[in-house]
Amino acid sequence: ITNYPSVETFVGNGYETGLPSCFFDGIVNTFLLHELPRVLRRRLFAECYRLLRPGGIIVLSDAIQDGDDPFMASYLKWILRRFHEPYFVQYMKAPIEQELIDAGFKVEETTCYFLAKYFIAKK
Repeated sequence: ITNYPSVETFVGNGYETGLPSCFFDGIVNTFLLHELPRVLRRRLFAECYRLLRPGGIIVLSDAIQDGDDPFMASYLKWILRRFHEPYFVQYMKAPIEQELIDAGFKVEETTCYFLAKYFIAKK
């Protein structure tokens, strides 16, 4: 990132950043959604909406969900039996697109590739 001085990064609590409103043109979030209970995921989306400038874009990636690909979803359930992921089942059933809409976003695209799902939404 140091090679790109115009890029600003933030590492910290995503649902209570303390940053000013309309601060970013874009937000990227990778494989965090399944680590949060629904209430915190909704707070995260609300904070991201607040932080984005009008027309700003949020790009999210996480695991596929129930209904996206039955074969791959069964593989994820197999993984769940072997690892401690307390909110993963909740995430797999969550209406992420609707949660983004509820936060004020317009969902532009949702795409699945292998075990990953990508959401692109605009403020």
